[in-house]
Amino acid sequence: MSVENNVLICPVCASPLKQSEKTYYCANNHSFDKAKQGYVNLLLSNQKKTQQPGDNKEMVKSRIDFLKKDYYSPIVTALNEAIQQKLNELQRPNPNIVDLGCGVGYYLSHLRQALLSSFPDAYYWGTDISKEAIHCANQHDKAISWIVSSNKNLPFATESIDIALSVFSPLYHDEVKRILSPNGLLFAVTPAKNHLMELREYLFDELKEIDEDKLLLKTDGFFEFSESVPIQATMTLESKEEIENLLKMTPFYWRSSAFKKDMLLSLDKLKVSIDVMLWVFKP
Repeated sequence: MSVENNVLICPVCASPLKQSEKTYYCANNHSFDKAKQGYVNLLLSNQKKTQQPGDNKEMVKSRIDFLKKDYYSPIVTALNEAIQQKLNELQRPNPNIVDLGCGVGYYLSHLRQALLSSFPDAYYWGTDISKEAIHCANQHDKAISWIVSSNKNLPFATESIDIALSVFSPLYHDEVKRILSPNGLLFAVTPAKNHLMELREYLFDELKEIDEDKLLLKTDGFFEFSESVPIQATMTLESKEEIENLLKMTPFYWRSSAFKKDMLLSLDKLKVSIDVMLWVFKP
């Protein structure tokens, strides 16, 4: 399947990007070499706040080790079913689908497999600011185009994307609105009130209440709310390693004290609540 479809744009001048065997390039002679593994880095140096932004190697390993246990399969199932239903309504046989802040590609890869028979000509992009995460995503699923880029400066043409998804990833709503086609949809998964409650109870003396409607307020003026789907389940982590892997996937790892983390990681088993909201928005 060709990627010369005016979807990718140059991060420097916003001209359409074309692809040769080893390079992406635009008409203004800006070029970006593909890594030998196949992904491309479109993150400009002036878009970085640190030398290596996003998840580092250790955090990516924890994310892979946790997600491969499929504890978050209830989220995968709900997301796949919702997107399949909306794509059927759109009647677009070859939709452009992007996962913004895709991490190691867990959700997007599962989505691609779920849609394979119904939408064999769909095209998939996964973007993340972490080069390490994109490298690992690319190793796992070569059928997806993986891109190192920032959600603040998305390398997609205006109105070129049919489905954008974001799972626990920060969004810049003006950019998402720009790239979505007129009939496109944004699917966003955010924490609800009791998400990872047991983990938080171990780590913090006072629990900060999660504002479930925060995304609604932020999207006001950019998107039209379509629907929301609550997703709730319970997972039992069976070892210290699994507890630590989950912890390293969360902002709690950086916000909690060493003493509290040591207390948590002294446990051999922990039952944890999954409580998230799947939001669907129209541009």
